[in-house]
Amino acid sequence: MTKRIVLLLAFLFSPFLAWASNCDGAGNCYVRAAATGSGNGSNWTNACTGFTGACAPPSMTRGVTYWVATGNYNGPVFNTPNSGTTVISITGVTLSSHGPATDWNNAFAGQATFAGGADIATDYWTINGQTRGTDWQSGYTLKFVNATDPTYHALGFKQNGSTRTNWTIDYVEMVGTNTVGTQYADAGFECYERCNNLYLGHSYIHHVGSDNISINFGGGGGTTQTFEYNYFDHNHSGENNFHSQGFQITSSQLTIRYNIFKDIISSGAITSASGGSNIPATWWEIYGNVFFWSPLLVTGAESSGAFIGDGFVANYNMAFSNHVYIYNNTIANITPGCRTCAVSGRFWRNLLADPPTMDIRNNIDYNSIGVDNGNSGITMDYNSYYGGTTNSNDTSAHKQTLAVNPFVSVSALNFRLSVPMTGPLGGTPLGPPYNKDMDGNTRGVTTWDRGAFQFTSGSATGPNPPQSLVVASVQ
Repeated sequence: MTKRIVLLLAFLFSPFLAWASNCDGAGNCYVRAAATGSGNGSNWTNACTGFTGACAPPSMTRGVTYWVATGNYNGPVFNTPNSGTTVISITGVTLSSHGPATDWNNAFAGQATFAGGADIATDYWTINGQTRGTDWQSGYTLKFVNATDPTYHALGFKQNGSTRTNWTIDYVEMVGTNTVGTQYADAGFECYERCNNLYLGHSYIHHVGSDNISINFGGGGGTTQTFEYNYFDHNHSGENNFHSQGFQITSSQLTIRYNIFKDIISSGAITSASGGSNIPATWWEIYGNVFFWSPLLVTGAESSGAFIGDGFVANYNMAFSNHVYIYNNTIANITPGCRTCAVSGRFWRNLLADPPTMDIRNNIDYNSIGVDNGNSGITMDYNSYYGGTTNSNDTSAHKQTLAVNPFVSVSALNFRLSVPMTGPLGGTPLGPPYNKDMDGNTRGVTTWDRGAFQFTSGSATGPNPPQSLVVASVQ
């Protein structure tokens, strides 16, 4: 870690930052680990063999796309100085999208793996792998791995006093240490101290020592952050008794939608746990997600009573000036046999004053621990409970305690609806942008269903959603 900090500072203040390479002169540079040409990055034959030489971050050019072929690479420090709002793109190649160089070979497609994790030390970066498998856990062309550092991250930035802005992270796999040990508190994606205008989508962040996402600072963790269509899995491989979370975040304006949260334990799936107090925030919106616990994974510290759950959304430190919306989520299989799991049946756990508007509607809570939403000032209605979920604190007029399993297959962890939730089982219309589900189906055309999925004809026999795969492969 010391070497990484020294290298980072050396890059940030190097007099050679003015060096630049335009590679093919038309906005493209090529990176291929097995290339044997000149290494000037002008085409696939002469590609840079890593982010070195003509493609080293001090020599990179704003406005250029760096196409990255399959191979093993050292984790870089992306620290090219800002030039206004001009973006640098790091793009994983596919068979159909690999830049205009005419010496392309289909053998160059595949996964580019960056060992040791990577830093993004300046602003205006797009890191885009372009594709993934239908299970959301495979087929990524860009993979960042922090296999050894218990205090680091797979991708992101960590420096006191820093604020980063305008990052887009799309179709990227991030893997943590996946090592049992009390010192392992690594994150998957991290931005410390703050990130503004951050988008992270279509990614797989898994097997970290502590937090899948860490954007956390006592004075606030930035603004305008969107996380969508991601798969967050196993945030507790260290089994370390730390306050681990799926999200440890102090964003002022936060959207978390259409994500899968699998096997998330400790303080909560989404929390504002921070060293600060009464951190100013505007709004959070959390909708269309699935939170579940795998019945195959109740081992070690997870089942020893070492962790305490505070609800799947828990506010420790944020003072909201506007609203928190929790809409159309599905919470499943957080059973009494897993009482140490953080994703309890509570929709909202608040240790400070509630937001001016606190709205919890159209959720389904299946086979989970009790709902504790007794705070005054909360609007909570049109939520459904099934499979033994305790819900006595929900006294709303349209609460439903379901007698019939509404899901396609609980055993297969397919939480799509087997029948539409019509009539008194239906949810309440909320309007756009909340009228889409994870599959892209539109809610409210005839009915507005509760839970993460809107029923569509044929969904009962269609393919399982990505969360049905309960055993993840770590490479």
